[in-house]
Order: sequence, then structure tokens, then C-alpha cells
Amino acid sequence: MRMYIMCLGEDIMSEKTKIFGTAALSALLVLAAGAPLLYFGLPTILEKARDPSVGTSSTTIKLTPEIIEEIQTAANRSKEELQLNLSESEGRQSAILAELQKAVVGIHAQQEDIVAKLEKLSTQEQETVPGKRQDTYNQTIFFPMGKVSGPTIDSQIQAAILELRDRIDDQNCSANVLGFSDTLGGDMANLKLSEDRASYVAEELKSNGINLDKVKGWGERWLNVHTPDATKNDKNRRVVIELDCNNVDSVNLTSTSS
Repeated sequence: MRMYIMCLGEDIMSEKTKIFGTAALSALLVLAAGAPLLYFGLPTILEKARDPSVGTSSTTIKLTPEIIEEIQTAANRSKEELQLNLSESEGRQSAILAELQKAVVGIHAQQEDIVAKLEKLSTQEQETVPGKRQDTYNQTIFFPMGKVSGPTIDSQIQAAILELRDRIDDQNCSANVLGFSDTLGGDMANLKLSEDRASYVAEELKSNGINLDKVKGWGERWLNVHTPDATKNDKNRRVVIELDCNNVDSVNLTSTSS
């Protein structure tokens, strides 16, 4: 029991020691924090805290006549440089504009040259397109869709033969017989159909004493009326007879079915 009381007493003394030590440390911290207040005084510290000039610096420049003159000189120099740059820029713009105008004139000249060449090519094409020659006497036979022969075709051929005989007279003439189709159907089938039509007309001409030169089928090429693919057109299903005689006048006569 005595030992227990002694141990308990030691524990109590140890706790008291800890409490006393903590209190002493707190007192020292308070004294350290309050030391400036005691030394400087609270009003002085508050006044310095409110003073905006504390911790800042300012510089005052005195503008003497010499400094003002230097500033004016620098401003004038900058103005002159700016005007010089503007003048150079205007000069460059004028040069660029002149080059653009020259280029535009050149483009117009090229366009006119291209137009002239296209017109010339168009004229040459019209003179050489099969079935549209301007230096021959032409007759055109039109065909129903898918047909090579038939009453309406034969009547057109006979009418064309009469016209051709009147033109031939005693001249040395020969005929080109050119077949064409529309775009309805396959290319190869239309080519074969145009060849058969040309051959049929050529046989009729030959049997009536008209000399033949070229007999050819063109299929869908050289359409009389330009149409999209797979389009039927009565004006494209045709055979053109080109009668080429010595000194023959340029005539294009088309036979029509009755």
C-alpha cells in the first residue's frame, strides 16, 4: 500500500511538472511577441502600418530645356522616318498595280487568241466532220429506231437518187455513204447498226448507177443532235450521202420521210 501511494504521488508530480512547463513556455512566447510593442509603442507601429509611403520609392524627373529639345528632335526624326516609309510603300504599291495591269492586258490578249483559235478549229471541224462537209452535195436518210430497211426508208432513198442524178449529169462524181445511230443501246450494237444502214443505202445507190467511194458506219460518233447516253433521237439515226463532183456547188439537202 505504501509503495502504491508513493507511485501515485510520483505520477501526480510528473503531471504537475508538465503543466508548469507548458505554462512557462506560453508566457515566454507572449513576452517575445509583445516586446516590440513595449519598445516602439503601439501608436507608432500603427502609424507606420497606415503610412502608404512606407516601403515604396518614387523618382522625379526635371524637364530641362535640353531634355525637351531632345524629345522634340526624336519625335521629328520618327515623323520623317514614318513619312519615308509611307512613300516607299506607296511606290511599291504603284509598281505592283502596274504589274497587275500588265498581267491583265496579257491575259486578255491570250483570251482573244484562244477564242480566235477555237473559232478556226470550229470552222475546220465543220468542214471535216463526216456527214457535214460543206464542199459536197449531201442527202440524208433518216431511219426508224432499230431499223435498217423498210418502206419509209426506201422512199427516202429513191427521192435522194433522183436528186443525185440531177446533180451528177455528165460530171465525174462519187458518193460517200456514212451511217450513224443515236445513243440508245450499246456502242458495238449501234456501230454495227450504222454500218448495216450505210451498206443498205450504198447497195441501192450502186444498183442505180451511182459510183461509190467510201461506205462507213460511225455508230454513236458525230451526233447530229447532241444528247446524253441511252437517248433515242430521230435526227441521229441517219445515213448521209455525200456526193463529191468536180466543181460541185456547196449544197446540203436533207430528204424527209413522208
